[in-house]
Amino acid sequence: MSYILINKFLFLFHQLFLPSQNTEKMSKLKHTTALVIATASLLLSACNNTTSADKDMTKPEGIKAIKEKVVKSFGADKKVYSLSFSAADHLSNEAGSATIHYLENGKDMSQTLTLSPEEKLQNAEPALVQNEFLLSKKQGSIAIKDLNFDKIPEKLNEAFKLISDEYEGATLHNWNFDVDNSNKLSENFTIEVSKVGEASERKGRMVISNYYEFGFELDESGKVKARD
Repeated sequence: MSYILINKFLFLFHQLFLPSQNTEKMSKLKHTTALVIATASLLLSACNNTTSADKDMTKPEGIKAIKEKVVKSFGADKKVYSLSFSAADHLSNEAGSATIHYLENGKDMSQTLTLSPEEKLQNAEPALVQNEFLLSKKQGSIAIKDLNFDKIPEKLNEAFKLISDEYEGATLHNWNFDVDNSNKLSENFTIEVSKVGEASERKGRMVISNYYEFGFELDESGKVKARD
């Protein structure tokens, strides 16, 4: 059993600039750096660094399996205003959970399907805050069957190519589908990476590591771009 000790206490934000030529690899992106501080940290565990293809969120087999499980659990015709899925851990491509948000009988509801370590459909729960103003912002919807999961591996590869070579080990941390009141779909996602040459520090059975986040979104034409 190996462990990753990731600090959530201190964040450093950098606003950098894109190259002027489209053919040049993007060497600088806006990103969040998570700095490790042993006195304010969160312990996360992972049994190993390998992920089977049917659970790998960056592989076609993994994405296909996720959608099949989501459709089976929530229903193909289920209307949602938001659907997201995320990794089981930081710096991991293993699918951890999928969550939908929807309106039911005038209430804002959510339900989560746990995918790892064991598959389990959690009970639907109402949002903690229910008021007319918030509900008025969530009137759009789309059937789960109409969400295009198939393009995700291709779009991830496009995003990976935009990240500077000073980083390595790119993993998908989360992917979000959101629908506005006019039923316009938007998609964004977060990639986590390590920095080349930045070694992890071992303390007993624990490994202290840094990870870096890069946010992306799809524009109206479906092109990947850095998220503001």
